This record gives sequence, structure tokens and C-alpha cells, in this order.
Amino acid sequence: ERAARLKRTRAVLDAGVPLSFSSDLPIVNGAPWDGIEMAVTRAGGFDPDERVSLSEALEAYTTGGATANLDVGSAGALSSGQWADYQVYEFDPLATSESSRRVPQSMQSAGSVPERRH
Repeated sequence: ERAARLKRTRAVLDAGVPLSFSSDLPIVNGAPWDGIEMAVTRAGGFDPDERVSLSEALEAYTTGGATANLDVGSAGALSSGQWADYQVYEFDPLATSESSRRVPQSMQSAGSVPERRH
């Protein structure tokens, strides 16, 4: 019952507080899609009334993270002159089920990252 009340994302967002999500490696496996899926579905016994939309979850992982880190203007968007970590897909990951989202290539600000399997 107490676990259902954890991470009150919808209540926080509705109160006007910007959200910032992270993949928090090594605490969790580090896959952002896992966090996005949890925020959107609230599976696993979490209160479904606290769900956020897919676009709200994506914003929390991108511009929300940059805002929380005081990096607005230098990170948080794919724009010229900004630091960025991003993934390259062969399909639209937003139109694909979570179980089939394989990341063919990841890029970080420092360069290409070897494919990680989880």
C-alpha cells in the first residue's frame, strides 16, 4: 500500500513543479526506456492516477534533466552547440512495444558507445 504512493509524478507535475527523470545507473539498470515505461504505465503496484503522458516523460528525461542540473542552453536538446547523449534507432521507438526496442547505436558527448545488452 505504501509503495503505491511512491513517486507522485502526476501530483507534482499538476502542482506546477517541473519533473526531472534520470536512469540513475548503477541504482537501476540505466535504460531510460524502463523509466519512461514506468512513468507512463505505473505498473507493478504503483498508483495509476500518478501516470504521466509519454511526451511528459520524454520531457522529464531531456529538458527536465538539463533544468535540474542547471544545464539549460548547453544540454537537454539536440541543438547546435549543446552536449547530447542520444540513441539511433532503425524505427520509431515511440510506435514500438517496449519489448522490441533494441538500440542499434548510442552516442554520448564523448563519442560512440558500444551497444549495451540488458
